[in-house]
Amino acid sequence: MINMNLSILDSPIKINGLLYLVIQDQGYYAEIVKEMHQLDMATKLKLFDSKFQSLKENELLVITDVLGFDINSSPIIRLIYSDLESQLNMNIETKTKIDYYTDQITSLISHEMLEHELSLTMDEITTQELFKSLGIKIQVNQESIFLKMLDIIETFRYLSKKKCLVFINVSSYLSTEDMLSLNEYIQLCQVSVLFLERHKMMGMTNYVLDDDFYFYKENMI
Repeated sequence: MINMNLSILDSPIKINGLLYLVIQDQGYYAEIVKEMHQLDMATKLKLFDSKFQSLKENELLVITDVLGFDINSSPIIRLIYSDLESQLNMNIETKTKIDYYTDQITSLISHEMLEHELSLTMDEITTQELFKSLGIKIQVNQESIFLKMLDIIETFRYLSKKKCLVFINVSSYLSTEDMLSLNEYIQLCQVSVLFLERHKMMGMTNYVLDDDFYFYKENMI
């Protein structure tokens, strides 16, 4: 569970599963969005865990443009490769086989290099470089924005270094049924997901900071 506090609030809001937060004042909304991308320097926003440890910028996954977001971007793929390598290191038998065959391939290529007219050299291939050479990546469903968001949430679930997923201004693309389905999936995955929006959503529990900076909870179910 993640807690979020805004400088304008008296107490923090708990992000336990899905939190749908509406900030109606355009200026303040823009400031909070900016600080989501610059959390380490934020003054109006604070995110912290159950042990009151402040979240760092690299512990957030903030998505402003869900259409343009690349799940297979280099930072995410590096995290996936790191988790995959850790998983592999726990399977001693499989890791030993991979090391054996990698050494065999390296030896064969090294022999061919000696036969070449040029003086060639090569580096030892790492496990993560092997993943990259095999083209390992996340399979993404591009049929709809809703399905892409499911893929993003599923991916986030396995990013052990990320503690909170933030979608910014995406409700315009989703129906109430879509949001309810996302809520069910988020609860199933047991992850913390913040939807930061300008407008309320029917069928959801809305946490609202209105134009007069009055904060309230509204169940629109």
